[in-house]
Amino acid sequence: DPEQVLREGRAEELELTNVTFTDISRHYRDETQDFYNAVLTRLIAYDITDISLIQHQHFDMYLWWLEDQLSLMEYPQFQHTAMQALTLNQFFLGLQPILNEADAVNYVEQLTGLSDQYVAMLILMNDRKSLGIVDTSMVLQHVVNQLNQLVDLDTTDDPIYQHFTQVLTEITITENRRLILEEEVQDLLQEKIRPAQTNLTLTLESMLAQAPESIGLGQYPDGDKYFQSLLAHHLTMPMTAEQLFQLGNDELNRVQQVIMKSFDELGYPIEDNFEQLFNRLETNGVMIEQHDVVATFETLVSGAEASINQAFDIPNLPTLLVEGSFQDGYFPASKDGLVPGTFVTDTRRERPYYLMPSLAYHEGVPGHHLQSTMTQSLQLPLLRTQPRITAYVEGWALYTENLAYELGWFDNDESANLGRLQWEALRSARLIADVGVNVNGWSWDEAVNFLSLNTGLPTYAVTDFVTRFVVNPGQATAYTVGKVKLLELREKIKLAQGTEFTLEEFHQKVLSSGPMPLPLLRKYVDSQ
Repeated sequence: DPEQVLREGRAEELELTNVTFTDISRHYRDETQDFYNAVLTRLIAYDITDISLIQHQHFDMYLWWLEDQLSLMEYPQFQHTAMQALTLNQFFLGLQPILNEADAVNYVEQLTGLSDQYVAMLILMNDRKSLGIVDTSMVLQHVVNQLNQLVDLDTTDDPIYQHFTQVLTEITITENRRLILEEEVQDLLQEKIRPAQTNLTLTLESMLAQAPESIGLGQYPDGDKYFQSLLAHHLTMPMTAEQLFQLGNDELNRVQQVIMKSFDELGYPIEDNFEQLFNRLETNGVMIEQHDVVATFETLVSGAEASINQAFDIPNLPTLLVEGSFQDGYFPASKDGLVPGTFVTDTRRERPYYLMPSLAYHEGVPGHHLQSTMTQSLQLPLLRTQPRITAYVEGWALYTENLAYELGWFDNDESANLGRLQWEALRSARLIADVGVNVNGWSWDEAVNFLSLNTGLPTYAVTDFVTRFVVNPGQATAYTVGKVKLLELREKIKLAQGTEFTLEEFHQKVLSSGPMPLPLLRKYVDSQ
């Protein structure tokens, strides 16, 4: 996956000299699957009787990863959805570095292959259709609309042309060479890429009549089996959809009881529903104006960094960059150090302060930023630091929201603590709704209404989460499971160590192991 290598700033480390995009063709997919099978056969042939503990960890991790990848590859018909058609050009919108004329020439050479990507996408969509799999109408209509806007553009207005011409003004190149390269890009867009994009758009548009209104994987042949593989992938441990659904309900009921008790203690009318109660909380609280959102998050992160030694022994944590955006999320620092760890936050509108502290701890410190920084510093093989293991990464971030409460960071702000509980309720409700959509056949409206009713968030604020259940099924289930399993592991070790237990040591063990499947993390942290 060369695009992923570039995205993480690992090109030099992995000697990726021939910079290229990631091939999505059936041939490349099959070749990759054969390769993984060959490596797995080689791996399990090793005699591991006398290897060291750290080598056992490497072996176990690699074995899990290969088996996990091969399990997902058993369902190639689900590996690519129509949504991917919107990102096929991302390699040419800043991912491929252009630092000199040679890079610019290579960019144009690579661009000659972009039309093949759109053709490969068309073949994959037809493969899915032949197996009775057409993307849900909501997703498919969105993709068709976006592609129609793209193909209707004049080539000089195409994002690829716009990006390329801008970059050429920033490198050393003669005027004549610049004009020649720009013309080559324009010709490629006009003669090769636009026709391929148009054909894909028309093909997807023709599928709209067969696109189902229902949104879950369970409606498709083998969709239930694929969803179970996705659960094993994200959770890293065996759990049936039924067990998961029950865990989500148990956790949601527990959090809701704490929420109602907190509102009662504050004198709120507990006969009101969650939406009414949280609306009152927002109305009575502080709203942060758009232009102050970034600065407010920076203050929260700084406060967390100043208090981090309560539970961690990490002397030199790299600075976290906070940037305004159209979304909330964390982007790890690139391995080459050129891009710092960045917490992006939605600054399109004012925000209620009571929801901001937990988000700062989750995305920043001691959540994703601390964990990601620690992982990148480990002197471990790539297979121990590279995989994004959802239950570990998101479980850790949700665990740290709870940890912040335990450390007293919410002691003087009960409204912010209610914000923390609302976030926690959302993660449990999302777990339930993800299973509800993909196993139990919930409709879009059923999922939206369930999330809103059980968290107090307005329907417009939870619609994006339902989209996630469709385009990234199973992922949202890992937050709550990861947090619960980390707390169980901590309690187990605490009981075993008694007065010798310290949070610093426990956190060091968890973070120094690198991202691991939860059963392996339990095995190795418990054995240290």
